[in-house]
Amino acid sequence: MKSIFLGLSTLLTASASAVAVARGIAFPASISFYNSTALTERDNPSPKVYQLVACTDLNFNGKCLTWSAENHLCYNFPEDWRNQITSLRAKLGEPHECAIFEDLFCDPRSKSEAFIYRDAPDLRTSNMDDVAKSYTCREKVIITPVT
Repeated sequence: MKSIFLGLSTLLTASASAVAVARGIAFPASISFYNSTALTERDNPSPKVYQLVACTDLNFNGKCLTWSAENHLCYNFPEDWRNQITSLRAKLGEPHECAIFEDLFCDPRSKSEAFIYRDAPDLRTSNMDDVAKSYTCREKVIITPVT
């Protein structure tokens, strides 16, 4: 069972159980596990999902739906919801903020309104009534001052 080195980066073996030694460092001859592209849950955690409740009328009345959003992704409201939202709230859970946008694709140049753990029972107060076309949510880091 021989190991052949072509530089330090290439290791060819005749046996998966052989161990090669280069410059006093032991390397397993079979390193397929270490080169695996499979990610563990620790390396690839489930994305954080936040929720935004939107309603067509004041004070969370009318037709209401809960919309989900993965962290930092933008979503366009379906056509029948565009320009229809009058009240909304970011659902409680992990600290996060959601924002609605007047344009599709969460265009940062468009008029928008962010909501951090608060209800907006009347979007007329922020001139966002019946104009939202897209939304996004993201994790909100809360820094507590040390006293």
